[in-house]
Amino acid sequence: LHRKNDSYDFHIIPLSHLYADYIEMDIQSGFDEIYKEDDEKERIKNISDDLYKAVKRQIKHYDSKISKLQASLEEALNLQGDKTCCDLLYTCEDLDRKGLKEITISDFEGNAQQIRLDPKLSIKANANKYYSTYQKKRKGKVYIEEQIEIAQREKEYFEAINEQLNIANYTDALDIKDELLRYGYLKKQQKNIRKKKVNLYTS
Repeated sequence: LHRKNDSYDFHIIPLSHLYADYIEMDIQSGFDEIYKEDDEKERIKNISDDLYKAVKRQIKHYDSKISKLQASLEEALNLQGDKTCCDLLYTCEDLDRKGLKEITISDFEGNAQQIRLDPKLSIKANANKYYSTYQKKRKGKVYIEEQIEIAQREKEYFEAINEQLNIANYTDALDIKDELLRYGYLKKQQKNIRKKKVNLYTS
């Protein structure tokens, strides 16, 4: 036998033509050695196929989740505009005025700013509404950032699991399976047990 990457060169005569190290074994032990790794690979494949699917499904899930959270974050980041509208509206002289759909106010740098209003509300109530939206977005921003960080950690965890599966032996694959089962990422397969029907009516 001469080891060659993940396989063997072998023959019933010495492999001296390879000009490399080789070992001699009896025929049965030799074939056991040759096919041992093939059997191991097949066993790993049988257990790893479902693991790969579960892991890739989770990676895809967190990719989608992060993308949606980032879109929500961009919306939440537009909070300073609401705070500015609130501050500018409070500079108005007649805060109790109603019926306006919009108002033009000079900002703190002297530039004209158009602010949309709810005509059913007073200018003061509109200012409070903008401030409420600002507060909601500010709190939402913190929460979304936390959720993005959690999702990224989860994604990195499954990417690491995927890398481990690429080099795992049979024992490693079983350990990974147990871990995924323990954390609920895999469901235990239930064996179908056919119950014998019992006739409750006797003649």
